[in-house]
Amino acid sequence: MISIYSSIFSQSFFDKLGAGINFDIKSPYGELRDNGLTNFYGLSIEAFYVGCTDRKWRFTPGYRIGAGITKSISGDDILLAEPEGAEATRRLFNTYFGVELVGRLIYENDNRIRPYAELYAGFRCVNAHETFSLTEPIEGYSNNTENVFSNASNIVGIGIGVLVQLSDVIDLNVKLASEYSGQVYHSNLNGDEFYSTQRIESNNSYNHNFSIGIFFRPKCGRITDSYTNKRTNYINSGYTPRPKQTKSIQRHSRRIQK
Repeated sequence: MISIYSSIFSQSFFDKLGAGINFDIKSPYGELRDNGLTNFYGLSIEAFYVGCTDRKWRFTPGYRIGAGITKSISGDDILLAEPEGAEATRRLFNTYFGVELVGRLIYENDNRIRPYAELYAGFRCVNAHETFSLTEPIEGYSNNTENVFSNASNIVGIGIGVLVQLSDVIDLNVKLASEYSGQVYHSNLNGDEFYSTQRIESNNSYNHNFSIGIFFRPKCGRITDSYTNKRTNYINSGYTPRPKQTKSIQRHSRRIQK
């Protein structure tokens, strides 16, 4: 009996989940930009409990996991200790990895374009990396990437966006957001003429974010033709169509004269 209830609950729960994938651009500004942190380019995946209600304002809780990378800058060639005397080029760049809990409020206006607003909070790890690449290949040795330093900080953010219906299953998701995080450690990537693995510490860190991606509607929230939608709304509201009035054929006693 417990397994039956568990199976029913699991199926019902997962039928109400929607998921998406996004391309993200995070643009630092203020102190972060002044200290040499450049744009991050990355991907994120998200999942939301959408539910299947007919309310105009729909609250959907969910989570988001994302990662990204900045541009890299090159340093002067160096001589390696191993393999002894070999030359290598250096490149410096920053990466991030983050997890966020999200609360999204969608306005269900029965149109193809549905606006929404969201709040989110979580944490983000920022890492500085240095890559060493051999100028000439040497048998038995490969290029190497080292983590120079890293730190994690809390983040909070607010965003607005739109879901544009592309089909009964898929929405286009476009969003703008602004976020704040605590102290961030990063490398200075202001230009190719400047190369340093010195740790930069930026406080009061802000980012402007742009995201575009696709969102897959949950099974119970997929859209079909307008007639089906109206019919479903009638049924959900308890409406019962009146039966069509017809007249029955009456048998008369008068015989037809031939």
